[in-house]
Amino acid sequence: PTKVHGFPAQAQSICAGQSHSASLLTDETVWCWGRNTYGQLGNGNTQSQYVPIQVPNIRSAISISSGLDHILARVAGRLVWGWGKNSEGQLGDGTWQDKSSPVLTGF
Repeated sequence: PTKVHGFPAQAQSICAGQSHSASLLTDETVWCWGRNTYGQLGNGNTQSQYVPIQVPNIRSAISISSGLDHILARVAGRLVWGWGKNSEGQLGDGTWQDKSSPVLTGF
């Protein structure tokens, strides 16, 4: 095992997709790292990151979940945000377009 460095708080939960990982920290922020082909790191681009980076604009996160190439985060107020591959509408935003930044789902 290798320790993941770069978190400003302790990890509360983690999830992983095909080639990316994400962690929900105790400060209620979400951090991602790994391959970013479809924007699954949520940082607004498709450049892979080999150290954790914070997903902008996701605050008060309660839980996270990852699919093959996308991530969903539930935040306070029962809102769900998603980012990454969306070829089958898995982000729930009413489109089939990949999103490299978080979008509010229709839930």
